[in-house]
Amino acid sequence: MSRTQRPASSADREIVRVIYEQHKGVMYRTARANVRDQAEADDVVNDALMRLFRKADKLAAMDRPAVAAYVANTVFSAAMDNERRHHAERRRTERACTVMPDETVPGPEEGFLEHEERSDRVRLLHEALEELPEADRVLLVGKYVEGVSDQMLAARIGVKPASVRMKLTRARQRIKRIIERKEADGDA
Repeated sequence: MSRTQRPASSADREIVRVIYEQHKGVMYRTARANVRDQAEADDVVNDALMRLFRKADKLAAMDRPAVAAYVANTVFSAAMDNERRHHAERRRTERACTVMPDETVPGPEEGFLEHEERSDRVRLLHEALEELPEADRVLLVGKYVEGVSDQMLAARIGVKPASVRMKLTRARQRIKRIIERKEADGDA
């Protein structure tokens, strides 16, 4: 919950329940008109209800025609956000699956060699992680494997959130030096 968002009350829930009962027809018509299928329409309506829930106090002060217009606009906005998300996902998938004209798809031998090389790099990375101090390991694994936020990382290692970026930079530099040393020693 953000700082500006107030806690939900039973009155808010009742306001949104009544709005849903009065306007569910227009909500679903608007959703279906702007998405591909019924399942997506249901998701859009649910998203819109969550948005309306956050504005329950504002909606309670409006007259019924204004509420109807607000509801339809909110559903339309949720549908457009849904379409933007799908479009971005399609673009990411297309980019990931596209073979550039000057690229060749590796055969079985090249694929095996690439796998072996990748396995060596992964082994080297694991070994380097083991040599790092615990705090560096927690930072790097938390950030790049688990996807933990800077605030959570700060709590894990007991520092201020503002210093996490600097500590991550130093941890990356240390692991890079360890890997370079191992490669130079022929451990790769």
